[in-house]
Amino acid sequence: MTLVKIKKVPLGQLFAAAYGALRVETTGVIGGRVIRNNGHSVYIAEVAHASQLAYRQPSTVSPDFAEENRVGKFFNVIGGFHSHINSRKSRSKYSFRDKAGVWMSDSDYDYISGNYPQGIEIVIALAPAMRITPLLVAPHHVSGIFTDRGRHYRVQMGAYYIDHHARKRRAFLDIAARDLARYLE
Repeated sequence: MTLVKIKKVPLGQLFAAAYGALRVETTGVIGGRVIRNNGHSVYIAEVAHASQLAYRQPSTVSPDFAEENRVGKFFNVIGGFHSHINSRKSRSKYSFRDKAGVWMSDSDYDYISGNYPQGIEIVIALAPAMRITPLLVAPHHVSGIFTDRGRHYRVQMGAYYIDHHARKRRAFLDIAARDLARYLE
């Protein structure tokens, strides 16, 4: 079992990074501690540092692969994060609409296995919402709405890790309800 505990400060930093870069994807690193015991891992996220914006193309996103080396000088890097946004780009002559969601693409998997093979990756999906829905807290997933200047936005969050068979897996999330209520409706 892998558990990701997200404290109040990095939770706000994750939401701010995704919303601050609303029209483009953002990437960054997570700092904190890891506790391993009898095959179980607990990742305690204490800081989230947004390091760059990644302009979404229909088939690729180009992140900065040296970010861990640079910011790792200032805190213990336990993984990374990135956001997914709605996209209306065109592939060749066909149009497509990519809806923001909490999922891992093959390029996300390659990025994690190359940079954080023993770490975690938090994925934040952010998209405009037409209506307010209740806050949903599930073992592997958090979803809620926040409102800014009369507009509603849906935020979804999940965490992934690479298991000992080199497969991507969802981690359990542990976020205090009072911390979520501070940011989401």
